[in-house]
Amino acid sequence: MLFTNDGEFANNIIHPKNKITKEYKVTVTPKVNKEILAGLNSQLFIDGENLAPAKVTIAKEYEDRTILDFVITQGKNRQIRKMCQIFALEVKKLKRVQIGQLKLGALAVGKYRHLTEQEVMSFKKGGWQ
Repeated sequence: MLFTNDGEFANNIIHPKNKITKEYKVTVTPKVNKEILAGLNSQLFIDGENLAPAKVTIAKEYEDRTILDFVITQGKNRQIRKMCQIFALEVKKLKRVQIGQLKLGALAVGKYRHLTEQEVMSFKKGGWQ
């Protein structure tokens, strides 16, 4: 989770025009087959608009569930849940693990750290500084 009092910085991370990727680990049931995976990777029409295709790969498979890696650039409201719903997949767990080059670390619950100048610049190098 990122906290900032810089509205422009936050909006530019979120806005799809900047194409900053967001990566998620998503556990779904039932097990995902090749056809569903191909569908999740296609351009989908949700809430009246075409979404930019996501990059979805299988991270791990179990008999009754699949863990998927989702990489998206748009981040529409509940986008991943709605994408899964189209293919009758129930989202059991969804966790954002990366935004741009910034990966989720191992901070203890309730702890925080400041972004480094290099991390801030990695977001700004997209040309919106």
